[in-house]
Amino acid sequence: MNNRFLIHIALLLLTLVSSSIFAEDDPTQTIDPPSTYIALKQDPKNTTYYYGTFYEGSYIYKAPEGVEVWYAREVSDGVIRLEKSTDNIIDNGCGVILRANQADVKLTQYDGADPGKTSALSGTDDQQIAPDSKYTYYVLSYKDTHGVAFYKFTGTALPAHKAFYKVSNNASAHTAALLFDFCDDATSIGKVIYTTDSRYESDSEVAYTLQGIPVSLNDLKKGCMYIVKGRKVFVR
Repeated sequence: MNNRFLIHIALLLLTLVSSSIFAEDDPTQTIDPPSTYIALKQDPKNTTYYYGTFYEGSYIYKAPEGVEVWYAREVSDGVIRLEKSTDNIIDNGCGVILRANQADVKLTQYDGADPGKTSALSGTDDQQIAPDSKYTYYVLSYKDTHGVAFYKFTGTALPAHKAFYKVSNNASAHTAALLFDFCDDATSIGKVIYTTDSRYESDSEVAYTLQGIPVSLNDLKKGCMYIVKGRKVFVR
């Protein structure tokens, strides 16, 4: 086995490993209508799922069956509240989160009527733009502290056609990360923290949704967030 072959194998393995790791300075996604391929990144803690974001300012796209499209309805108190798309359509001007069981996802241009959707996540069609110093940006990434989440962007250039969240530096406070999780009832995504809100106080038999709705501990759904005894708990 010669050295050239070993180098080739090493480079191949490096490519495979790199493709599964979230990087802050991700390369720009290339858009080539009527269809385009998006490379998602594998969650190192839960290798079943691959995640990515997508943004396109002009064209409307549709994700194939088996790919989940999530819109960000609002961002508050370090929490991204998501809603799952029922038709897998990605409206133009809307940043979305994609989740799938494979790394490569093919998006197809949608020729139907504009669905008129909105999202708290935005993006850019321009390649590798420098962040505006007036804002703090959050991009999808992975860190051991919270896993897959939106973390503060500290790179030099934001890639095109990927979604991000930006907030004015005049805002009163910025969190280090925006956490989320997916729940099939398309309601809320929250971070696992303690809370002292009195409406979340419960006895040993009751939990609460993030909207304050009581739920029996026997009826908790996997993949959802609840308040139990004043503590936010994610059910795995």
